[in-house]
Amino acid sequence: MVKITDVAKKAGVSVATVSRVINRRGNVRKSTEQKVLEAIKELNYIPNFSARSLKTEKTLTIGMIVPDITNPFFPIVFRGAESVVKQEDYTIILCNTFEDEYEEMRYLSILEAKKVDGILLIKAPGRSGNEQYMEKLNTLPIPIVYLDRLPKLQDIPAVVADNIGGGYAATTHLLKLGHRKIAIITVQYPLTVHLERLQGYVNSLRDHNISINKSYIKKGIPTIEEGISLGHSLLSMKDRPTAIFVTNHKMTIGIMRALEIAALECPKDISVVGYDDFDWESVFHPRLTVVAQPAYQMGETAAWLLIKILRDGVDDLPNKKVILSPELKIRESCGIYCQSKSKLKMP
Repeated sequence: MVKITDVAKKAGVSVATVSRVINRRGNVRKSTEQKVLEAIKELNYIPNFSARSLKTEKTLTIGMIVPDITNPFFPIVFRGAESVVKQEDYTIILCNTFEDEYEEMRYLSILEAKKVDGILLIKAPGRSGNEQYMEKLNTLPIPIVYLDRLPKLQDIPAVVADNIGGGYAATTHLLKLGHRKIAIITVQYPLTVHLERLQGYVNSLRDHNISINKSYIKKGIPTIEEGISLGHSLLSMKDRPTAIFVTNHKMTIGIMRALEIAALECPKDISVVGYDDFDWESVFHPRLTVVAQPAYQMGETAAWLLIKILRDGVDDLPNKKVILSPELKIRESCGIYCQSKSKLKMP
C-alpha cells in the first residue's frame, strides 16, 4: 500500500509538505504543489482519512438529507452547500428519502453510525403518531441545520425562505393587475413551506378586502398529473378564476397543460404565477412569472451555519434562524384583467 512517505520521496519534499497540499493548508509554492499532485496521481495514493479521524475525533464528513432528488430545487440547494463544504475540506454525503419520513429516520441512523460531524436536513412530510422520532431528532448528538422545511421544533438552527412573503407578493401582483377571482393550487402535505405560501395568499386577499372563496383553494400531491387535474377543476367552474397562483413547479407545468387542453390562452384567458425558477422554464410560452427562491444561497448559508456550529458551538450563534427573501420575477404569463375575459366560455 502506498504511504504518504512514498509520495514525499517521489516528489522530493517533506511529509509535512505533502500533508499541507492534501489538506489545502497553503504555504506551499505552486511548483512544489504541482510536484506533489503529480506524485499522488502517479502512485495512485489515497489519503487515509480513517486514521486522521481517529486522531482528531472528526470525520470531516457532513450528511445532507433531501426529500426528492428529482425535484430540481433540491439539487441546486445541494450544490450551494457542497461549494462551501469543499472549501472547508469536508466531504458531503447525499441521502434521498423519497418524501418518506421512515426513510429519513433510517438515513439519520446510518449517518450517526458513520459518525458524520453534522447534518443538513430537509424534512420529509411528517407521519402522525411519530412523535417519538421527533423527540429523538431533537436530542440527536449530532448538530443539525434544517433547510427549507421546518419541523414542529422551536429554537433550532435553520435556513428558510420567506414563504409567506412569496405567497403575498404573487397574489398582490395579480391584484394590482386587476384580478379579483384568484385561485391557488398548493400541496396537501402538512409542510411549512406550502402552508406559509397559502397564508401569504390569504393575507394578501384580506389586506385588499377580497373575500376568500374556498372553492378557489385546491390542494393535491406535487405532480404534473395533479396539476392538470386540479387545473381542470378550476377551469370547469361556472364562475372560474381569472388568475391562478401555483405553489409547486410540477403542478405549474400541470396547470399550463390544462390550459392547453382546454384551448385557453395564458395570459389572455387565465393569468398564472408559479413558484421557483429553473432554466428549463424558458421554453414555456408565454414565459412564466414566478416567485424565485434563492436555492443556491440557501445551501451555502446552511453549510456555513453548520460549520460555524462545528467550530464554535450552537450557543455562540447570534441568530439561529436565517430567513432569505424570494424574488418575484415578472414575465409574460400574467396579463391585465379585462371585463371581457369573464364572458369567455369553456370550449
